[in-house]
Amino acid sequence: MKSAFLLSCVFLSALYAPAVWAAETPQDRIQDRSQDRFVKDKAVCEDIHGQAAQTRIAACTRALAFTVKDARLWFYRAYAWDDLEDPRRSVLDLGTAIKFDPDYADAYYNRGLAYFALKQYALALADYSRVLELEPNDPDTWLNRGNVYYAQKNLAQALADYEQVLVLEPEYPKGLYNRALIWTELGEHDKALRDYTHLILLLPNEIEHYLKRAWIYALQAEFAEAEADLNVALQLLPDAPNSLETLAWVYYLQGKTEAARAAFTQLWPLIEGPADWAAWIDEHQTQLLTGLTLSESQKQALQALLQKSRESNELNDLKAVYEAFLALRTSD
Repeated sequence: MKSAFLLSCVFLSALYAPAVWAAETPQDRIQDRSQDRFVKDKAVCEDIHGQAAQTRIAACTRALAFTVKDARLWFYRAYAWDDLEDPRRSVLDLGTAIKFDPDYADAYYNRGLAYFALKQYALALADYSRVLELEPNDPDTWLNRGNVYYAQKNLAQALADYEQVLVLEPEYPKGLYNRALIWTELGEHDKALRDYTHLILLLPNEIEHYLKRAWIYALQAEFAEAEADLNVALQLLPDAPNSLETLAWVYYLQGKTEAARAAFTQLWPLIEGPADWAAWIDEHQTQLLTGLTLSESQKQALQALLQKSRESNELNDLKAVYEAFLALRTSD
């Protein structure tokens, strides 16, 4: 019985097998090699941590020549453009990814980032809103949409989005920090203090939180508390430029102009990009001039100094701004 079964198997295989097995054709070999190359290129394309951006772009481009409708390949090539700080090309590739996958949440998210970098805020809002339709419980998307509203000076909408971040993740540091910024701009200092205090409990070695809380204390004339926070910041990172500047302005608001001048003197060698420092002063000058009454000519002179410093980006011009503020407080 067993031998009969074997005979039947041999007969059937002879009946259905080709007379001669054909060798692999050149076309088959090319296709196999193309498939192998595609697999390797795809792996390099998606290796965002192990490969340089230019290498990934080249690999993505070769892989797309093999299969142009792969949304992930377009997404990862856009990711590489982002690494090269080229948001315009990133937007184009992400648009193609979305064309082939209209529900690709990560593509909308990253395109929102690129539009934000290009200051195309309406388009960024549209993309983040689309992500929230697809993934309504993602705190990072709420945070980034809030950032767009904040850039548009729409504080109410920004605050609403930051609040939603903290509903989803109550101890999310970026959500607390950004909400505190809104509270500060709205003059809700007690609420800002509450958020900065929460942040300090979560991240006790982050000096920026101490500086922000110190500034709120100073605006409320709670100078002992402000100086205590600044001392902690300077212990954590001695001679940190931001800490020294905040300390100088706290002294300034108290009328301690010589102490402020001494802190500014320590600050000069540490400053990089004087125009950015002048921009901060310009933005906060209303708070810095609290309690002072300026004539129209004094206001114009101060504004001229600030504009010159922002345009020149020279340290001496920034020093002139600080000296002008100190002179106002000294003569008061």
